[in-house]
Amino acid sequence: MLTIIRQLSRPRVVNALMQAMQELSLLVVSAAPGYGKSCIGRELAKLCGRKSYSISIPSGLSEERQLWQLISSQLSAQGFPNASDLPEFGEQVEPVLLRNLLQHWKECSEQYPVLLLIDDYQRAPGQNLDLIIEAVARERIPNLCVVVLTRERPNVHLEDLKIKGLAAYFDQELLRFTREEAVELFQLNDVVGLQPVEEAWRISEGWAAVLCMSLSSYISDNTIEATVAIDKFIAETFLNDYSEKEQTTLLRLAALDSFTLEQGVFMLNVPDAAFRIRN
Repeated sequence: MLTIIRQLSRPRVVNALMQAMQELSLLVVSAAPGYGKSCIGRELAKLCGRKSYSISIPSGLSEERQLWQLISSQLSAQGFPNASDLPEFGEQVEPVLLRNLLQHWKECSEQYPVLLLIDDYQRAPGQNLDLIIEAVARERIPNLCVVVLTRERPNVHLEDLKIKGLAAYFDQELLRFTREEAVELFQLNDVVGLQPVEEAWRISEGWAAVLCMSLSSYISDNTIEATVAIDKFIAETFLNDYSEKEQTTLLRLAALDSFTLEQGVFMLNVPDAAFRIRN
């Protein structure tokens, strides 16, 4: 039986994001499930010194109209100015509508610094949210920062934005627990001695969810190998999002740290290998 554990504050991660927020209007944090994106988002909102608003996108949305009604409802409940106007973005976005939105956000951020946090961004249907976050980045609105937490890179011109100093991209390497953070986590939960934490860190490779599962297992019965729970977690939060064919592709390519298209095609050894890899 797994035990609920006390969560560790992550100043290393939060400070890196806060530093980027001083200069940029768009930060993208992209990582696989279980790397603690949502936890980091909550900690960032608490510590950043800005007026923070959050959007959490649920699964199952199929229309952009639904998305913007939900965004409007969530932000209205938090007192976000003019949130009631946002359902208009459920339709085709006219340039004048986008300009008015950016101007309004600019006026708001002149009164107080603003953080807009968007969690589970990959679930958003349509393209209007992509359009808006890219426009925010290019507008360089002072004292406004949009932080996107996602499993997948958003469909914006991210490399161009990064080159021009308009956005920053952080992958799961930032979120991965260091050995020192793993030691702190175990100590926070009253586990002393290096042997269990070293073993858990080796198994998890810094993946937060697996590290926490290992810790919970150790607290419960003095064992680190929570393999059943870990396998179930991976299946439920990662592999089940993909078709059987996509799962096979991912598992075969997982043996390689990096690969060219030609190497990937050789590894898969199926007629549509190149198409699968590009997708």
